Amino acid sequence: MTVITKISLRALALRFATLALLALALLPAAAPARAASSPTQLQTANGVPVDPAIAQIWLGSDGPLADGSTSASRGWLWGPEAVATSVEHYQDSPSGLRTMAYFDKGRLDILNPDGDASSPWFVSGAALVRELLSGQIQFGTDAFVTRAAPAIAVVGDPGTDALTYANLAPFAYIGNQALSASSAAPASVALPGSRIGQRLTALLSVDGRVEPEAMPDAPVVVGSYDEVTGHNIASPFWDWSASQRFPAAWLLGRPLTEPYWLDATVLGTPKRVLMQAFERRILTWTPGNPAGWQVESANVGRDYRAWRGLTQPTDAGLVALASLEPSGEELVAAAADAGVDPFLLTALAETASHGDPAAKLPNGGRGLLGVRADERDVATQGVNLADPTANAQAGARQLARLATAAPQPPDWRAVLAVYYGGASPNWNDPSLANTVNGTLGAWGELLAAHTQRLTAPPMAESLAPIDSGQAAFYAPSYGVDWWARTLTNYASWGGAVPGASADPNGYYCVHPSYIPGQRLRLIANGVTLDCTIGDTVQTYDVAQWRASWAIE
Repeated sequence: MTVITKISLRALALRFATLALLALALLPAAAPARAASSPTQLQTANGVPVDPAIAQIWLGSDGPLADGSTSASRGWLWGPEAVATSVEHYQDSPSGLRTMAYFDKGRLDILNPDGDASSPWFVSGAALVRELLSGQIQFGTDAFVTRAAPAIAVVGDPGTDALTYANLAPFAYIGNQALSASSAAPASVALPGSRIGQRLTALLSVDGRVEPEAMPDAPVVVGSYDEVTGHNIASPFWDWSASQRFPAAWLLGRPLTEPYWLDATVLGTPKRVLMQAFERRILTWTPGNPAGWQVESANVGRDYRAWRGLTQPTDAGLVALASLEPSGEELVAAAADAGVDPFLLTALAETASHGDPAAKLPNGGRGLLGVRADERDVATQGVNLADPTANAQAGARQLARLATAAPQPPDWRAVLAVYYGGASPNWNDPSLANTVNGTLGAWGELLAAHTQRLTAPPMAESLAPIDSGQAAFYAPSYGVDWWARTLTNYASWGGAVPGASADPNGYYCVHPSYIPGQRLRLIANGVTLDCTIGDTVQTYDVAQWRASWAIE
């Protein structure tokens, strides 16, 4: 190895045109979406197991398409893999929680883990379309959090001139009552009544105008009528649902809109497609598609996650925390944005609210993190504290501000006391003591439970390049001391590999696939340099980082 002494990565950035990156301690490879060892085994792309009851449904429908064991040519019912699995509060569950698995086309839920596993409704398809169009996120039969319907394309390529859920929302009704409470939707409407056998001729434009006779020679007619919602169902969708192994009520739910023709751009090609929104999915019919692919399900699961701001962390050591703890995705993302320990933030949420977005604390705190509204605190101004994402962000910012203002390193017992009780916390208040002590105890338990997931495998015997790109660097103010302190901070809350230590030569680097404390080897132009991962790439920076990746 060529020895390079007293030269920073900033200097190396000026010398190296390109770098080849080799890992001395590689993370385990992502598990496949379907493991062949068990007929009920399914994992997300980042290796989190999916509940066997949910996995069985996917394996019996899309599994054969995913593993190539069928020659059938048809669209995906759920998608080629599980996107993410998570846990969330549900008011009517005996445990207070529901288990969820997200797919491209929707989500599958277990609302009552103690229920009858033999019931076809033990696992249920989530009514994500109803939530997207109504702006009502459901956490129980009578528990909702309100948001605006999103400006996300219902059908077609993102970024194109496409119909969005916000545009479609005024056309969604149950009976004669508007689904959305937005001002764009009239309170009631005269429904068309049954039109079975009649041609479907109406075109819905992206700006919300309907041309009733835009398709006078349309090759499609109404196939059925739903008496409850008062909507007609297009014959291709009615026939498609009848051909599935699942009942229409379970797979689709009730129709929420009439069928409409749309002009959309799909994979760069302008197309006219028929679309209809149901409670659990959106179906499209494209006459020019091959047989088996004419009826397709829109990517409602992906759209819903984008609306909720749900993301899986790129730090492998936080995947289990985000996936297996209540509202873990929201909490881990908020902790990353605010620069606080995600394990501590999750412990605070479990102690303060047990994951309940509607929780109310004795000190006036509300929601997931028991946030107290304070008109002097920008973190809570105009924030809907019942919304778990907004609450997690506000609470994380408050905690970060208090920790920064405290003597360093912060005494977390004192910081949590001020978070709960204000500038002069009253330790005689049992609720304050319970919150502080409970959070600190839960923090330790979470770290212990997830530590094994941060363990790096032994050093590789042989190395091979896995990536390359332009060198870059942090600002000059980020000296070796800053890197060493940052690595120490990660190690203090379990965010680094066990035994992580400062780099002996003061060489540090970052890469979103690796954990602080791991060692990487950089090779370019005949020069080899070992460096230590000293920081992480924030979730919101990962896409740009990978687009033109850098050794920083």
